[in-house]
Amino acid sequence: MQKRKRQFLILKILMGSLVFFALLLGSTHFFTPSNTPANLDSLFARTGGYKSVYLEKSNGKLHGVLAGNKEGNLLVFIHGSPGSWTDFASMADSFELDESYQLLFIDRPGFGNSDLEHSGILIEQATYIEELINQLDLNLTKSVFVFGHSYGGPVACAMAVEFPERVDGLGLIAPCIAWPYQVPKWYNSFASFLPVNLLLGDWLKNSNREMVRLYETELLDLEKKFSELKMPIVYVQGEKDILVDSKSAEYFKERCRDCKVEFIMDQEMNHFVPWSNPDLIFEAIEDLNSTTNTNLKGQRGGF
Repeated sequence: MQKRKRQFLILKILMGSLVFFALLLGSTHFFTPSNTPANLDSLFARTGGYKSVYLEKSNGKLHGVLAGNKEGNLLVFIHGSPGSWTDFASMADSFELDESYQLLFIDRPGFGNSDLEHSGILIEQATYIEELINQLDLNLTKSVFVFGHSYGGPVACAMAVEFPERVDGLGLIAPCIAWPYQVPKWYNSFASFLPVNLLLGDWLKNSNREMVRLYETELLDLEKKFSELKMPIVYVQGEKDILVDSKSAEYFKERCRDCKVEFIMDQEMNHFVPWSNPDLIFEAIEDLNSTTNTNLKGQRGGF
């Protein structure tokens, strides 16, 4: 009996070690950098701080954070996988976006403070975000620009496709948007293996589930509707991104030939744009803001 217990303990330790090292090696997907201000309460103090807002559904709540100037255009920020609303917080605070814009940061279902049941369905997430916007006391006579980083990119794109009357401009930040370049990694398969999956926390399970589903069904359905995107789009991509191949931008361009897209390509940039190159997101915001009811200035770099 004692021998069996020792064998089980050794097996458990080995399995735990495998999980740890697998996630460590795959950490560029499962762990994102964090540059959250030490004192969240001080965020956006210039304009009165921020407040949590919720969309209540039968299967849980969608959490968002609202801040900024109600008289400005609305910027909606959607984080990647896993992530949370704070992924964009430092960037927005550093560039003092709250003084000129309304800001809405989203915790996607299954992440942050959103306890909605996680499914990994893009249209479902897009619908929740649109419903949250509709129920808030916002100045929607102004323009609404939606920004999505990494996995948040296809969610933002799905929102633009499903609710074109709501989205006046789209910002795709190193988006997981091109089906051929989103093949699940080896650690996605490893994490899906039942004994391993049982050892993971909910946020890792949710992240793995949605990345696999993105490739299997979601992107193939979404790209059929790329041609319906009529609003201005700014696409930001780094060529040293090891998670999202920079060829994704060309793939998107070919399938969105009639779209009004400006590409901002950076030869030295990695995947973690909100932390490594927040100035390019600020540039994208300013570009969309300046092109409201006008045409984009044209492509810059890349193509």
